[in-house]
Amino acid sequence: MKKIFVLSFISVGYFLNAQSLSNSPYATYGIGDVKYDNTIETSSMGGISTAFISDFSSNFNFGNPANNSNFELTSIKLEATNENNYFKTDYNNTKSTKHSTYLSNISIAFPISSKIKMGFLYQPYSSKSYEVVHDETIDGAINRNIFKGSGTLNTAQLAVSYKINSQFAVGARANYYFGNLYDLNEFSISTADLTNGYETKNSIKNFNFTLGTSYQSINTRTDRKLTIGATATFGNTSNMTTNYINSTYYYSDVDTKAGETIY
Repeated sequence: MKKIFVLSFISVGYFLNAQSLSNSPYATYGIGDVKYDNTIETSSMGGISTAFISDFSSNFNFGNPANNSNFELTSIKLEATNENNYFKTDYNNTKSTKHSTYLSNISIAFPISSKIKMGFLYQPYSSKSYEVVHDETIDGAINRNIFKGSGTLNTAQLAVSYKINSQFAVGARANYYFGNLYDLNEFSISTADLTNGYETKNSIKNFNFTLGTSYQSINTRTDRKLTIGATATFGNTSNMTTNYINSTYYYSDVDTKAGETIY
C-alpha cells in the first residue's frame, strides 16, 4: 500500500509539472506569472501565513513551519485552481478573456509526536504560456513578429515543526525550485521564404532553507489570542543554464522546423 501511494504521489506531481497554467500577459517577463503560494488556507486568509496558527487540527502551515502547534491529524490534499481574467488595452482597442484550470498543489503532512510535525508539498511556483502576434504592412509586404513562451517553475518543500511549550514553537523548511522556461521571438516577411527565430531556454535549479518561529498567547477569559510569527530564508544555491539560439528556417508542418541554419 505504501509503494502504491508513493507512486501515485509522484505521478500526480509529474502531471502538475506538465501543466500549462498561465493566463496573464505578464507571463512574458522574468520567470513568468507567479502562482506561489496558492494553498486554500493561505489564499482565504489574503496571503497571511507567517503569523497564522489554524484552529483546525488538519491544516498544516507551510508558509511558516513553526505555526503547526494545533496540527494533530494526518492530512493528504490535492487542490485545484480556476482562474478567469479579462484584459483590455488601448492599443487597437484589444480585449481578451482568458481562463485556466490546473492542479495547484499536492501535499501530505503528519504528526510524528505531540511536539514534532512534518509535511511535504509540491506546487507550481510560476508559469509561462503566451503567444502574441503583431502584423505590420510595409511596401505591400506583411512583416510579422511572433512572441511565444511556455514552461513551468515548480517548488518542492519539506517542512518540520517543533513545539517548545504551549506558547513557543520553531520550524524549518527546505525549498527546492526546478523547471524549464522557454521564450521564442520570430520575425518573417511575406515576400521571404525563411523565418528568423531567436530562442531562449532556461533550465533552473535552486535550493534554500527557511527558518520560522512563532509565539501565541491565549487569554481564556476574553477568548482573545495574540500571535507573532517570523521567517527568514537563506542559503540560496542556484544553478541556471541558459541557451540562446539565433537561426533561420521554414516550417514543413505547423510546428516542425526544416532547413534550419544556426548563426
